[in-house]
Amino acid sequence: MDADTGRTFPEALAGAEVSDVDLTREEIYVGGERLTDERAEQMADDYEANPPRPDEILAVHINPAALSPRAPRGPSADSE
Repeated sequence: MDADTGRTFPEALAGAEVSDVDLTREEIYVGGERLTDERAEQMADDYEANPPRPDEILAVHINPAALSPRAPRGPSADSE
């Protein structure tokens, strides 16, 4: 929880673009409630207006299967 704003940041979505998360392929729960597209958009707007600081982010865990095909995957073995 951010002491300045009182907000909590879901670790599973820290740094992810809402468009990169396919909610039809994986159920994501935030605060015990299933994350809806509408709530994800609200969170994205909030994060854009008030980006989380590095000291607020403990870990990021995203299932790669839940990312859209256009999402960056990082360096590949072929690119080296």
